[in-house]
Amino acid sequence: VPLVSGEVAEDLASYLVDSEQTNSALGLGVSLNRDCSVRSAGGFLVQVLPFCSEETLEQLETNLSGLPSVTTLLNQGLTVQDITDKILQGLGCAPGSSSLTPQYGPCEEEALRKRMIAAVAYLGEKEVKDIAAEQGHVEVTCDFCKQTYQFKEEQILEYLHS
Repeated sequence: VPLVSGEVAEDLASYLVDSEQTNSALGLGVSLNRDCSVRSAGGFLVQVLPFCSEETLEQLETNLSGLPSVTTLLNQGLTVQDITDKILQGLGCAPGSSSLTPQYGPCEEEALRKRMIAAVAYLGEKEVKDIAAEQGHVEVTCDFCKQTYQFKEEQILEYLHS
């Protein structure tokens, strides 16, 4: 993957999108003292989970596009929690409530069921029929909340043809 700009964050984000095919936003910054020693350094990496809603993507894009540089945020004295709150603003996280430890779920059942049947439909009609013939249904487990769903062949074919 060729360099985009020579800026580390921009080139890494480009790599993640182009090579890893992962929607990502990356911000890095370093603030120096007059003697060139490092006053502060920090960064963030935001990656969306598969089947992320358009609303969530739009809110993240709005938040990130309005965010000053990481260097500016650090110079303003913002903490990691403060920066996280700015990035997640409007996504249902109360300020200060977002944990810096990765957590997944809870997955909203109706939305999850729709995403799961869409994922199964990507297998294609032949594969769905083969699995259903062998097992009587197609079973999918969410990697995040561990909820398991079973779909009958008819449900998936109906989705495919809708």
